[in-house]
Amino acid sequence: MDAVNKCSHLAHAGNDMELKPYIHNFFGKGEQEVADLEKKGCLDSIKSFKQHTSLLEGDDLEVSNCGSRLRCAREGSKATTMYDVNGLLGATCAHGFALPDLFCNMRRSENFTFYLVLLKHIVKECPSVKHVYIDFGCRLAKTWTWYLQALDKELPPSAVDLRIMVNWMHAASHDMSCQLENSGRFQKDAGFVVGEQSEQLWAMTKDPSSLMRCMTLQNRHDSVECLLSDINDLKLARLVLVLKAKMDSMHKKLAELDQRLDGIQAESNAAGIHDLHAAAQEFLGTQFAVSPTLSERPFLEAEYVRLREMDIAVQKLQSIGFSWKEAGGMSPAALLLRGSTHKEQRELQAKLTDLEIKLAISPDSVWTVDSNDYTRGFKLLAEQQILRYQSAIDVIVHELNKVVTRALIKSTTLQKLAVGSIIVIQ
Repeated sequence: MDAVNKCSHLAHAGNDMELKPYIHNFFGKGEQEVADLEKKGCLDSIKSFKQHTSLLEGDDLEVSNCGSRLRCAREGSKATTMYDVNGLLGATCAHGFALPDLFCNMRRSENFTFYLVLLKHIVKECPSVKHVYIDFGCRLAKTWTWYLQALDKELPPSAVDLRIMVNWMHAASHDMSCQLENSGRFQKDAGFVVGEQSEQLWAMTKDPSSLMRCMTLQNRHDSVECLLSDINDLKLARLVLVLKAKMDSMHKKLAELDQRLDGIQAESNAAGIHDLHAAAQEFLGTQFAVSPTLSERPFLEAEYVRLREMDIAVQKLQSIGFSWKEAGGMSPAALLLRGSTHKEQRELQAKLTDLEIKLAISPDSVWTVDSNDYTRGFKLLAEQQILRYQSAIDVIVHELNKVVTRALIKSTTLQKLAVGSIIVIQ
C-alpha cells in the first residue's frame, strides 16, 4: 500500500461543472468514507480522527522510536489551497495488480488517516490477508493497534493478526534496529515479496498525471479508473505470456528428462539391471568405499570442518535476521550484506556433500560438533591456519628486511656523496 502525489487535482480546475463519475471499480467504500471524513473535518490530524472513532482521549498515539525522517510518516497534515486532491492512495497485490475498491483520493497531504481507512476495508473484504507493506509501517503499526480497539466488533478476528511491514527498499532509510524488526526482508514467513509493487504502479501513471490536474473532478475520477483498468489488463496479458513461456519451457525440460530416463532404463535392461533404486544404492556404496590417500585425508578433514563452520555461521545469520531486534555487536553493513544467504548455503551444502563422499561419511553418520572426528578435524584446521599465518608473517618479515636493506644501501650512498661533496668544497 502506498500513496503518490502525481495524480493530484488543482483546486480551481473545472469546479463550475456539476458532473457525476460513471466508473466505480477502484474508488469504492474507502473513497466514500474519506469523503465523509473530509466533510466532518476529520482529515486534518490524528486527534480529530481519534475523536471521530471514539478512541479514548488519553490514548498515546506516538507510535515508534524509529529515527527515520520520512516526510509521509506523520500523524496529521495541513490543508493546501493550491490542490483539493493531493494525490492517490491505493493497494496492489503481490503481483502488482491494482486492487478493486481499495483506492482513495488524498484530500489532504499524505497522513495516517488514509491508511487506517483503507486497512480497515482490506481486512473486511479479505480477512485472510496476513501481510501488508507500507513505507512507514514501523510508525503506523501501533496506531493501527489502537484503531482496532475502536472498531472492536466491526472487523473480523483475523484483523488482530495483520502484520504491517516496511518495504525492502524504503527500509534501507530506517534505523538498523527498525529494519531487523519491521523490514519484510528479515521477517520470518514473509517470503521474497519486496513490497515495492505500488511504486511500479505509480511509475505507469506518470505520463497522464499532468493532464488530470486540470480536468473536472468527475472526469479525473473516470480517467484514473480507466488508467488503472488498462494497466491491469496490460499486466494480465503480459503475465499470461510469461506463464505460457514458463510452462512451455517446463514441458520441454520434462520431455528431455523423460527421454534421458528412457535411455538409462534401456541401458540398464540391456545390462540385466532391473531395480534402478538398488543399483543406485550399490553405486553410492562403491563411491563411499573409495577413500582418499593417507596424505590428503587430513587436509580433506580440515576442509570439511571449515565448511561445516561456515554453514553454521550462515544459519546463525539467517536466525539473526528473523529474531534480532537490535544490531548487537555485528556491523550493520555486514549484516545487511549477508542478509540473503540461501545461495551461499546451497553452495556450501554441495561442497559438503562432495567431501562426505570422499571421506566416506554416510548421511546417517554426519560428524556432529561434539564428536571426536569433528574435534580432530578442527585441530587440523587450526594447525593449517597457524601455518598459513606463520607463512604470511615470514613473507612480511622478508619484505621488511628487503626494505631495511634498501634503506641502508641508500643511506650509505648518500653518506658517500656527502663526504665527496665536502672534499670537493675544501
